Amino acid sequence: MLKTSVAYTTNDDKDESKKIFPEDYKTNEYCKKYGVLTAVEKVESLNASDLKKTANEKLSELRVEKQHIELSLLGNYKYQKGKYIRLSISEYDVDSDFLISNISHSITQPKEVIKMNFERYIKL
Repeated sequence: MLKTSVAYTTNDDKDESKKIFPEDYKTNEYCKKYGVLTAVEKVESLNASDLKKTANEKLSELRVEKQHIELSLLGNYKYQKGKYIRLSISEYDVDSDFLISNISHSITQPKEVIKMNFERYIKL
């Protein structure tokens, strides 16, 4: 999900493209940590005067990091995919709302267990 540059092209030909980097890309901590990660967008014309502004807006949307947690818990049918749940796990310094992205219920005597995958996106 995280991107550090945007490339604009008018068609599938890579020779006709214009790559736009954020102003701080040489010193940006995400560029240093992850390298140049490019999102490719198609536009009608590469001569658009507001292409730089559009690129900066697009980069602010794409500067997110995905966090993923998987847990097994005692069963509760109130938990469903697509709902948000607050997770507080002090050992991992987690205290935030997460989306339940996947869930499975299994019943084995004498207990019911659910395995859940959670995710959230952090704006950087």
